[in-house]
Amino acid sequence: MQPSTTFSAKLHSSALRCVSAGCVVVLGLLATEAAVDLRAERTDAGSDLDRCAPGGSFTRDTGRIIRSCGLLAASFFPTMSSPQESDLASAMCDAAREAREKNTPAAQTLEARCQSTRGDPAQPDAAAATNVPSRPNRGARGPGSRPPYPHETRAAQTTDIERQASFRDWGGVWDLEWQFDGKWYGKILTLKSTPSGIAGDYIVGILEGRFVQGEFSNVTGEITNVTNTGSTCSSGKQSGSFALNLASDGRSMEGWWDVCGAGEKRTWRARRRGDTDASHSGAVQNMLTFRDWSGTWDLEWTFQGKVYGRAMNLTASPTGIAGDYVLGVLEGRFTQGSAANVTGVITNTTNTGTTCPSLGRHGLNGKQAGLFSLTLAPDGRSMQGWWDVCGVGEKWPWKAQRR
Repeated sequence: MQPSTTFSAKLHSSALRCVSAGCVVVLGLLATEAAVDLRAERTDAGSDLDRCAPGGSFTRDTGRIIRSCGLLAASFFPTMSSPQESDLASAMCDAAREAREKNTPAAQTLEARCQSTRGDPAQPDAAAATNVPSRPNRGARGPGSRPPYPHETRAAQTTDIERQASFRDWGGVWDLEWQFDGKWYGKILTLKSTPSGIAGDYIVGILEGRFVQGEFSNVTGEITNVTNTGSTCSSGKQSGSFALNLASDGRSMEGWWDVCGAGEKRTWRARRRGDTDASHSGAVQNMLTFRDWSGTWDLEWTFQGKVYGRAMNLTASPTGIAGDYVLGVLEGRFTQGSAANVTGVITNTTNTGTTCPSLGRHGLNGKQAGLFSLTLAPDGRSMQGWWDVCGVGEKWPWKAQRR
């Protein structure tokens, strides 16, 4: 049964008078005034009538008014569970705390009712007389703030956030690793994605694939070795098939690849660059190719006791490299087919060097030029070697670090 309009009006009116007077009233004020009107409308109320227990829910504003006064009739409220009633349950516990602080006669009764509305077992009388019921830590309460209601807390604890997959989750830079003949190899993989699939470059080769049945987490396609370091298929290409599955968090992927679309399916996987967790056990080897030379480098060289530096841009082909380091250019060929070593000629293009004699060796006569050698580190991130003037004399050190 819902409380009558008269009862609700009396409840508000009495509470407001309490607030305006700044008083702390216990039990009597609301119970007396509301019971008079409620008795006229309910003949079956029995003892509950005298305690003014309508059995319905009250408005949230009423709860705030009562809490502000520090006034709650302990027997007004049955055990509360609905969202609207949870507000009053919170108000009752606040009133119990305030009553204890003010040492009012109703403190013990209010504390017991606070516990019952929260579903806590009643405290023994001795404990109730000396302890305020435990309450959740609600943090600092500034002007206009309120603690969370119980139903709000429960909702926050049970809410799960799901991640919606997108084709854009594939894009970016990855650390790719693959298995071949019992060894693990690794390269940087750069991927681009569209609503239909992905395309990527991992230095040794390239890949292109399409999403499987519109699922953005799965892709299949073809890989192509562009460094001539693989097995040539009957088609004349060095290629194979692959499949990759993207993890639900978008941070890793794994799958298989093969040679020429047949035979053993070998494992490969990748983790987004910057993540630290290793995706397998065992050491990873970097498979150097001519493409590892390409890019921008910070070049340093020594000459007559001083160190100089410039940015160097390199391009590479299956036979060698070519580059520009502002003061000059260089061109070299791989040594004995090894992509890790190169030798060649440097030429000063700013007329700031030494002009070689007309009878100079190595075809450098009349030029400001010299010879050089460079060796690429196993990780492809640095190089070092020597250079000279006119192909004779002292060999000066130089080195470079990838930008």
